[in-house]
Amino acid sequence: MGKFINKYVFAGLPPGVLEELKVRLPKNEKGNRRAKLWQQLTIDTGIPHLDQQLTVDLAFMQISETKQEFDEHWDKLFGKQPRLPFSAPKELTA
Repeated sequence: MGKFINKYVFAGLPPGVLEELKVRLPKNEKGNRRAKLWQQLTIDTGIPHLDQQLTVDLAFMQISETKQEFDEHWDKLFGKQPRLPFSAPKELTA
């Protein structure tokens, strides 16, 4: 469940947030954190971003028929965009 939450909730937050949360809450020798990642978010900015992210994720879940469809929606908005083929105009290659 943790991998799912990291990918679909925390990775959708602004760039660098997940990495900073992991730095602030390192894992102990047993591989656990002393608190939940969301508990390190600030009330003025972090929590509203988290609320927005959860709203988007829930909307994607509601409109998706399958997990693959959910992933496609999520990747389109937050994930890696597919690399489109690019060919330079002929006047630039001549």
